[in-house]
Amino acid sequence: MGARRIAIIGNSGSGKSTLARRLAAEHGLEHLDLDGLAWQDTKPPERVPLDIARRELDSFTSRRPEWVVERCYADLIELA
Repeated sequence: MGARRIAIIGNSGSGKSTLARRLAAEHGLEHLDLDGLAWQDTKPPERVPLDIARRELDSFTSRRPEWVVERCYADLIELA
């Protein structure tokens, strides 16, 4: 069986985070909430440039063979 890599996308409040945490715990997967990659810590919040978010996501996925990522960012999910 190959490495497990799961991407969960859905609307706000649909249970993505709950499902991702459960899958990570049950299967020993690393969990990444994409909010941390998508937004700068500014007021008001601004999106992180896609090339920077891509580098962070690549860093996460390349260091971990099995993972679950989640949120509602189609652009970041596609990169995963």
